[in-house]
Amino acid sequence: MTTDFNAYQNAFSRQAMQVFSDSGPGTLWLKLKSIMRSDCIQEFEQQSGLCLSGKTIKEKFPELFSLFVNDLPRGNALLDNFLRHKNTQLLQALDESFIVSELYKLRHYEWGGDYQNSLDRCLVSRYIKHPFYSYDDLCRNLDTEIKQIVRGYLLNSWYNHWSSIVIEHIFKAHPAVLPTVGQVKGVDFFLGGTPFDLKITYFPSEFMKFCRQQLGLPPEITYLKQQARKLSVRFDSQQSEAGQFQQITARLKDLPEQGGSEILRILNEQRREILANTRRDPQALLRWLYEHQGEMRFGAENRLFLILVDSQDFSRSWELKRNITWLRPQINSYLDYSLREPLTPKKPLRFSFNHRSYQVLTDGLFLVK
Repeated sequence: MTTDFNAYQNAFSRQAMQVFSDSGPGTLWLKLKSIMRSDCIQEFEQQSGLCLSGKTIKEKFPELFSLFVNDLPRGNALLDNFLRHKNTQLLQALDESFIVSELYKLRHYEWGGDYQNSLDRCLVSRYIKHPFYSYDDLCRNLDTEIKQIVRGYLLNSWYNHWSSIVIEHIFKAHPAVLPTVGQVKGVDFFLGGTPFDLKITYFPSEFMKFCRQQLGLPPEITYLKQQARKLSVRFDSQQSEAGQFQQITARLKDLPEQGGSEILRILNEQRREILANTRRDPQALLRWLYEHQGEMRFGAENRLFLILVDSQDFSRSWELKRNITWLRPQINSYLDYSLREPLTPKKPLRFSFNHRSYQVLTDGLFLVK
């Protein structure tokens, strides 16, 4: 454990987040980092009765750290009170009811891009570099294909952003959680004194494929194609995998015979078995989520993964993200337990990314409907 301000500054720049999980000077540094805005610092000085000599944020940050690092109880008490005060103001300003009502207007969750949902890379790949489009063809596509791609990206990004904010505020409103108030890369709140970044996700289809392979099962789309051919069910093999999956599933549901429903029943049973196994031992999934990040969004911070699953139809899990009346009591129950039993894993998770090794503290909260 160090008390060197610059050591923490350098570690944060390198994303060496493990040094901040000591519930001591590292945690203090992050708390201060979260209020490093002119308006926040000024309010904190007034509320705490401090008179700092520094004139700029760059001067006040190390000054406050030096002031509090030798008296951690006092520093943490002042910062914790201020962070909770500011978070209460943010919660009161958030019109949760209106936001949720707007989120329920989204009818289809269809990303328009590829490359980890990167809109610019999708447009460059499809329309700018390959294949070659004439000027007139490109203009025509602006009103058809490109419009749909941008629409899907825009609506899904909007939905994910605001549903995540509402869910994040459920966590931040709980007494077990100490919130941050400014944007600190890789830190949304502190739980049991440990900084965590909240990640809300669904059961990854590629991880499902990996688990099926471990069990000696073919990918789901391969299984469906095989069974569809046996029943002489025609489908468009030129569609994307997602399109084929949707088409075959719909055809099998509508078959008058029992064969179609039996195929889907077996598929759902296999999914539920894999889900149950993963919930019992989530380490493989948590490691997979770290190791399969996009390079542009890579982070090695401590993460609390909220994993939402509609066990009746995995493809509709996205709808659970706006079901706040269902989410809130389960999240609060998880956090209530953390007041009695520390949730921070005693054994760090180790993972690799781009030939480098990392060590993090992480946990997974499965909410399954």
